[in-house]
Amino acid sequence: MQGSRFIDVGTGPGLPGIPLAIVRPDSHFTLLDSLGKRVRFLRQVQHELGLKNIEPVQSRVEEFEPEPPFDGVISRAFASLQDMLSWCHHLPKKGQGRFYALKGVCPDDELTALPDGITLESVVKLQVPELDGERHLIILSAN
Repeated sequence: MQGSRFIDVGTGPGLPGIPLAIVRPDSHFTLLDSLGKRVRFLRQVQHELGLKNIEPVQSRVEEFEPEPPFDGVISRAFASLQDMLSWCHHLPKKGQGRFYALKGVCPDDELTALPDGITLESVVKLQVPELDGERHLIILSAN
């Protein structure tokens, strides 16, 4: 992951934002979720773990205005790639930001239908211990 400012969209219980914040203490992670109950949980986790590099935020992604824009937009089981790009287009730095989508089976049909201005950088097959299912990290850049 390039950069130091990231947003975990639809973070739910803080995955993958909290583990990433732990292993990347010099980066900042905004954990965005629309449900207040989840955001309150994230604030408690932040307090209990003493994490200074996360910021739980309650908002719908379409309404959230980043300042400054992010180096990377992360999502796990959030939406199709097309929906993610449509709803999150305003979040990354123009011409520099990346989208990191965690998926199960590689979404070949979604990758062939990427909109203009979006480039597939890589598809990384992930090995998750004690998990039989497939997992992939899709990295996209916005031109």
